[in-house]
Amino acid sequence: MSAGRSLLLMVALLMASPALAQAPAKAPAPTPAQAPAKAPPPTPAPAPSGPMYIIAYFETAPAMANGTARALHRFEATTRKETGNEGVAALRESRRPGRFAIVETWRDKTALDAGQKGLETLSASLQTRLIAPFDIRPCVALDVAGTAPNSEGAGRRALYVLTHVDVIPTYKDEAIGLVKGLLAAGRQDHGNLIFDAVQQGNRPNHMFLVEAWEARGAFNEYVASAPARTFREKLLPLQGALYDERLYEAIR
Repeated sequence: MSAGRSLLLMVALLMASPALAQAPAKAPAPTPAQAPAKAPPPTPAPAPSGPMYIIAYFETAPAMANGTARALHRFEATTRKETGNEGVAALRESRRPGRFAIVETWRDKTALDAGQKGLETLSASLQTRLIAPFDIRPCVALDVAGTAPNSEGAGRRALYVLTHVDVIPTYKDEAIGLVKGLLAAGRQDHGNLIFDAVQQGNRPNHMFLVEAWEARGAFNEYVASAPARTFREKLLPLQGALYDERLYEAIR
């Protein structure tokens, strides 16, 4: 048999063989890895209930301080008539006449939102007088007893004190315990009219002490008392910022 015929015969045999004719089976395509299921969104925190508070600070040029005080006195009278307002005190820092504060109490979150818009409107109207912008802190009650801060209720000749307490977040609960102990003692002191604490809603390690005293002498006795000194000593290692205590008089 010639070489050519032998080659043709081998090709024919290969083509006729089923095992050899079948193409190799394709391996199944790999299944793409499935992305992990998305975690459900966190449940939103429940809306705070009950009275809510605003502490606001701002500063004007000294030459414009008296005109600003008159505008703030009018704002206080208007705010007191707003739906849901339960108290307002427009304050001027003692011996720093261009530094002001406002303390507002509102029936609930809806009323507070409306009140905050009122402050924003006031800020816009005073824009040309400001040397430090409005610092507005919405707050919830931490330990509030009795009358809401109100320049009419506590008296326009009372001494008002606002203290910003800022602690390291991990020490928040310990600091709250110290604050509540201080309030319980301070409310018993001669000449105290108001001694409350509120807590910033979005930064619960920030607290504000709100006080009113019949006279400066009564306040001086309190700050020298054993409970007040002990509070400051125990609070110091927990603080995240300087203890910011400011004395005010009501605008009249």
